[in-house]
Amino acid sequence: MAGYSISFKNIKVGNIKSLATLKHNYIEIDITNPIARFMAGKDTMIYYNDQYSQDKNKNAKYKKDRYQVIELLKLTTQGKISQKDITIKKDKIISLNKTSQDHFNYIYNSKNRIKAKGSIKIKEQKLVALIDSQNGVEIIRQN
Repeated sequence: MAGYSISFKNIKVGNIKSLATLKHNYIEIDITNPIARFMAGKDTMIYYNDQYSQDKNKNAKYKKDRYQVIELLKLTTQGKISQKDITIKKDKIISLNKTSQDHFNYIYNSKNRIKAKGSIKIKEQKLVALIDSQNGVEIIRQN
């Protein structure tokens, strides 16, 4: 599986070697940016969602996914992405809108407030890019 780079506000933070960990409700990020590594105090970050149930260890920085990035990544890797609304919880909904063959726009609404919005590009049922334009997060496939 291809690796991905992850950026925040146009600054590369690190790399994601594999999305295979999504089945366990997290992604592992190797922090490559020296400033981000200093601020985290670790070389690795675990970005996890509400369903994450593994024990936390001291060798990684843990950050909870507040914008449903993990859920969006799961949809793209499972080939289940389509134009629809996905209910996460009663008051948390992701709306997907297909704009072309391989491109979707999304809005994540929580308690009637837009928490994230952006676009997803896929090719042959594989993620090419996930861009959260509201929060400045980009996950881009590396060639």
